[in-house]
Formats: sequence, C-alpha cells, structure tokens
Amino acid sequence: MTNTDIIRKFNRLTQFKKNEHGAILVSFIIIFPFFIALIFIIFEVSIFLQKKAKLSDAIEQATLALTVENDGIPNAAQQTKNRELVLSYANAYLPSEGFSDPIINIDDNTNYLGYNAAVTMTYPAEFLGRSPLTNYISNIQTTDNGVAIKNKTIEVSEPTDVVFVADYSGSMLLSFSDDVSIKNGERINALRSAFRILHNTIKNNSNVNTIGFIPFGSGTKRKVSENGENKEYCHLPFSPKIYKPNGDYLSENAEATKNAWTFLDVIGDHIDYKKTIMSITENVQTIDIPMRDIKHKEICLSGTNSYSLEREQFDYSIENIIEMAPLGGTLISSGILSANNIFKETADNGHKKLMIILSDGMDSYNSTMLPNKGFFISKTLIDEGMCEMIIKNGIQMAFIAIAYSPEKNVNAPEYINWKQCVGEDNYYEAHNAHELELELQQAVSVSATSEVGRNTPKQ
Repeated sequence: MTNTDIIRKFNRLTQFKKNEHGAILVSFIIIFPFFIALIFIIFEVSIFLQKKAKLSDAIEQATLALTVENDGIPNAAQQTKNRELVLSYANAYLPSEGFSDPIINIDDNTNYLGYNAAVTMTYPAEFLGRSPLTNYISNIQTTDNGVAIKNKTIEVSEPTDVVFVADYSGSMLLSFSDDVSIKNGERINALRSAFRILHNTIKNNSNVNTIGFIPFGSGTKRKVSENGENKEYCHLPFSPKIYKPNGDYLSENAEATKNAWTFLDVIGDHIDYKKTIMSITENVQTIDIPMRDIKHKEICLSGTNSYSLEREQFDYSIENIIEMAPLGGTLISSGILSANNIFKETADNGHKKLMIILSDGMDSYNSTMLPNKGFFISKTLIDEGMCEMIIKNGIQMAFIAIAYSPEKNVNAPEYINWKQCVGEDNYYEAHNAHELELELQQAVSVSATSEVGRNTPKQ
C-alpha cells in the first residue's frame, strides 16, 4: 500500500468522524446489542416473577396439605408420600417446569407440629439465549419454601351434630380445571375420597354425630316409609302458596315433568318466599312431588341412585355415599333447607349444630331460557334473610366452594355472596383434591384437632 493510499483512507476516516450522521451510526451500532439484551432481560424477569408467584402459591398449598397427611414425625413410607405430594402441587401449578427433590422438615414441638417444605424449580431461559451478551444463561433456577403449623390434638368436649349438604349436579362430573369439556369425574371422585378420609376421623370421636347427608341437584330425593310402603319423593323444602297434599304441583303443566328448565320455572312460581323463611323455625307444609310423576332423569336426581340420608337412615355406612352419582342441574337452597329441617328434629338435644355445604357453583341458569322464576330461587331466599335466620336458629354454616372462584362470577345475575351468607371465617375454596380434603377437615374442625393447619410467614 502506497503512502497516497494510506493518506486517502486516513482522510476518509477523519471525514466520517466529522460527519454527524456517521457518529450517530457508530454510537447506535455500539449500543444496539446492549439495548436488545436489556429488552430480553426485562421479558425474562417478567416471566420469572410470574413463575415465582405460582411456585410460591403451590408450595404454600402443598405445606398445608402436609398438615393433613402428617399428625407426627413421618416414617420412611410417609416421607416418600410427602415428597410426591409436594411435587404434585408444584406440577399442578407449573406443569411444564422441572423440580428438584423437595426438602421437607416436620418438627414435633410441645404444643404444635411445624411443617417446612422447599423445592427448587428449573426451567429454560426463553429470551436470554437470543442475545450474544446473555446467551451463556441457558437455565434459570429459583427456590421457594412454605411454612405451616398445626396445633396438637385436643379432645372435643362439646357434642356436635353435623349435616353435610353436597352438590350432586352434573357439573360435579367435570375436572377441577376451567375446561368444561373435560368430564373425568375428578370433582366427585375427590369428594368421595375426602368423605372416606373424614369418615375415619369422625367415627373415632364420640362427640361428633353425623345425622344427615343431603345430596342435591335441581332438588333433593327422599325415601320414606308410609303405612309400611316405601315411597320416593322429589323433595323441595319450600312453602307453597297453595299446599297440595297429593303433590300434584305439575299437573297443570305436563311439560314441567319432562323438561328441567320448565320444572324450575313452575316450582319458582309455586314458592311463597316469606312463608319459606318462616319455615326455618316453624313447622309448615313443603313441596313433595311423587317421583313417579317426574319423567326427566335430571329433575330431583331421579335418574341416579342418590338420595337423602336422614337421621335413622344414616347408618354410618360410608359406602352409601361413595356409590351415589351426580346428575342434573343445581338448586342449592333445596339442600340447605332440607338440612335445616333435620336440625329442627334435634333442636332440643343441647348439641352444637354444624351444616357443611359443598358446591361447585351457583344455581342453574340459562340466559336463553329467560324469563324463568326457577333461576333465582336460592338468591331470592338469601336476599329474604335465609342465611341469617338459619344462623339465628343456632346452626353454624360452612361453605366449601369446589373448583369455583366467585370473583370471576360476581357480575353474573345468579351470583350469590356465600362469604356474606355463612361468614368469612366459614367460607373455603378448594381447587384440587388435596385442598378439598383439607378444607373439609378444616370445616369439621371439631373432629380431631383445634385446627387442621395454617400457613405462617416464610423463613
């Protein structure tokens, strides 16, 4: 290269530096990779925070579940089960990520058991690998832990009568997810499993007396003996405007015996709401329709083997409950008032009264079938003071919402504020099988311990 060439290139470089556009371009070229890397880091941090929050929720729920599964220091078999339990929660909340073997510590203290579970999550970085400045980070790890305590067993001295009111509508055949197309029976199977476990707890406590199990759909089904003959009724524990001793409330509308929506509309029109509220503390006539008059299998559980177990019928055989099947629509107040009537029969025995309601949603509603007086039966009764009257009558109510988030439905016309009905301390939500088991035992807190378990601040 000649001196002339060198001088020419030097002059070009000097001119480029003096050129304002050239200076900006050089700066942009230098800064651009850092700017892109910063954007990728921001995206990655956003994803990390979302996953971290889900992991925190999962580990807290898993730790609560450990309080149900462990009443002491676990043996080797239980330790394995505990690890599987924690991982099941982690995988439920974050199904696409990888997790380490959980570290679980259960401490036996004087007055309580302490539970601590920790797990590490590993997942591939989604954006950092796209920048040459950050592509050396291929995986991201984060660890979270949950802490809970459970007071040790306290023998209950107060006799308590319990009635379970369980949703046996067709939606109980769905999964715990929001996908209504998945009909795998996950909800009803979880309920059966939880009842079996609870049964084993209650039967060892002489102070807890289960006096009723009321499955409900778009009404309840009663089996009674009349003059030595067994009969079945579609039982709707509402006071009618005009009482019909033969139960022929549907005689003027044959379609109501064959169509579930028409049935609800006709029943809603027959109800005297003020008299029904009075019936909570008084003995009044209710609506009982012979099952032979019901032609649709989804009305009053007529197409299933589900029926109410009341006092003497409740022989403490858990298999009666396990074998029952869900079907049809939802009318929650039919179950609640049926349970209230059972308590009225034992009003003078001096026992504490506990009604536990389990449901996966609101009353049946179909916007294409309006107007329909049956869609708002429970809501109207609650607005008229049903909950307050039951509580005033000395009955404690607890509501367990199965796979149901009320905040998603607060604007629905059939929405019911169950927290307000039963009291915030008596309201529970269960979004998987373990939570259902936990919340059911928490609701029946009189059964074995002063509490099932509660989370404490993380350490």
